[in-house]
Amino acid sequence: MKNYLTSGQKFKTDNLIFNPELVSHFLKTDLTSQFLLWTMLRNMDITSGQFYISILKALTTEYLGLQSTHIYKLIEKGEDVFWNRSKKDKKIFYIVSLKKVCVNIEFNINRSEPFVIHISLFDSHGYKNTKDVKNIMISLIASRYVDERPISIKSLCENTGQSESTVRNAIRDCPHVKVLKNIKIEPVSEAYQALRLENKATYLSGSNLITQLPNSYQFLEAYRLPLKTRPKELKKLNPNFSLTTK
Repeated sequence: MKNYLTSGQKFKTDNLIFNPELVSHFLKTDLTSQFLLWTMLRNMDITSGQFYISILKALTTEYLGLQSTHIYKLIEKGEDVFWNRSKKDKKIFYIVSLKKVCVNIEFNINRSEPFVIHISLFDSHGYKNTKDVKNIMISLIASRYVDERPISIKSLCENTGQSESTVRNAIRDCPHVKVLKNIKIEPVSEAYQALRLENKATYLSGSNLITQLPNSYQFLEAYRLPLKTRPKELKKLNPNFSLTTK
């Protein structure tokens, strides 16, 4: 696998690291494409945090499949969040540090083990890829539990700031996520059976009640890092569960 852009710039490693807390925040602010580019920029040898707009344009073309004016609109939307433009030369940018990015983020999920994903997963192959990137980010939030515990669609909507249809479609369309069905089996009395059958997610199987639980999810094209590897900037932040439920 190549670890460089067609324009020649090299990545330091073949892998990108995604912290679910950051993914959650930038899904809510509709900046997933810019967040991906920033993550890639942090994985490049950039002297003093300075880079030319040509690098951003190359990344956007190769990994988001965008051309011409769409590139400039995307870059402009990411200014003052992920990168700053030089006042002396409009072609020169400075990457915003993780510390500064973390100043303005809010998330409502528990601390989670970082995902490690190979850069090639994001290759656009010449096609517009922004929707696929968003689907991947939503799938990462759905798959964030290492123990694969159930998570409801409602919670995923709250964790990502997306509508129910967007979340469902993202999980359905993302080829890298595996959906795991969950059920609960309870032996109960006839009277209790009648009561529980009012719940549409519950049905009888012999003398047992079978309750369909929320699905679990597994992201297939990634491995996880230990919690202790989370950046210190994130460790200083606490989730704000008053935003919504976890």
